[in-house]
Amino acid sequence: MSRDLRAEFAHNHATNRSSGFSPFEVVYSLLPRGPLDLTTVPDCKRMHGRAVEFVDSLRDTHKQAHDQLEFSAQKYKSRADSKRRELIFEPGEMVWVLLTKDRMPLHEYNKLGSRNIGPVEVLERINNNAYCLRLPPHIKTADVFNVKYLSKFHGDNTVPDSG
Repeated sequence: MSRDLRAEFAHNHATNRSSGFSPFEVVYSLLPRGPLDLTTVPDCKRMHGRAVEFVDSLRDTHKQAHDQLEFSAQKYKSRADSKRRELIFEPGEMVWVLLTKDRMPLHEYNKLGSRNIGPVEVLERINNNAYCLRLPPHIKTADVFNVKYLSKFHGDNTVPDSG
C-alpha cells in the first residue's frame, strides 16, 4: 500500500475538529476498520510476517506524522508570536493611529502619503486588543481600533514609521 493511499485513509478516518465526525462517518455513517485494528489480534505468531511489517511501518509513519505536526505547530506558533505586540494603553494616553485605506477620507487618501494621524487620545480600553479613541473631527470613521494600528506617542511630533 503506497504512502498516498495510507495518508488518504488516515485523513478520511480522522475526526474533524469542527464537525466531530470523520469523512467516513459522514458519508457512510460508519467508521471502517483500519490497518491498526490488526494489532488487536491476541496471538501475533499467527499473523503473517508481511502483516506485522505493515503494521510496524504504519505505526512508524503515524509517529513521524505526529512528530512533524507537533514541530510544525510549534513553528507556526513562534512565527505568530513574533508578530504579536503586547501594548496596553490607559484612558488619557496619547497614541499615533495608522489608518488603513478603507478608513482614510476619500479626499485625503494618497498612496504615497503618510497614513498616521495623531497624536490622539485614548478614551476607553474595550479590551487589551481594542481601544476607543478621540479622533479629529475631519476623520469620518469608526473610533474603535485594533492595537496593531496604534503606537505609543512619546511627546514629540515626529511621525512614527508606518510598518
